[in-house]
Amino acid sequence: MQGINATFHVIRQMFKSTVPPCQVTTDEDAHYEVRAIKKDAHGETLSDKLVGYVVKHEDSVTVGFDSLLNDAVKRELFSTYLIQKMNRESRIRIHRMTAQLHSDLQSAIDQLLRYYTKVNWA
Repeated sequence: MQGINATFHVIRQMFKSTVPPCQVTTDEDAHYEVRAIKKDAHGETLSDKLVGYVVKHEDSVTVGFDSLLNDAVKRELFSTYLIQKMNRESRIRIHRMTAQLHSDLQSAIDQLLRYYTKVNWA
């Protein structure tokens, strides 16, 4: 369980690096979620998009991204390694953090922030 806790906290920190401009929508002991919020000129929320989340389970950690991102955008933002690990809903189940997985997750989160900023979501 100690490895799972460490993995959860590392990924949580990765997502925390996007705040601001993104906003935390869930901050619990076993669940952390960040969203990009689109506002109008008066600061009113128009809508939001999931940047990502991490959920701690007893034997693993789930990392999820916006499942509405199309395949072309996913190929632009995520490594081939992450895409292979993702299920149809853009979730990855992690039982053990590796250096490759750590690096690719950090890169994906950085790329997502740039992407959402470029399309005026963050």
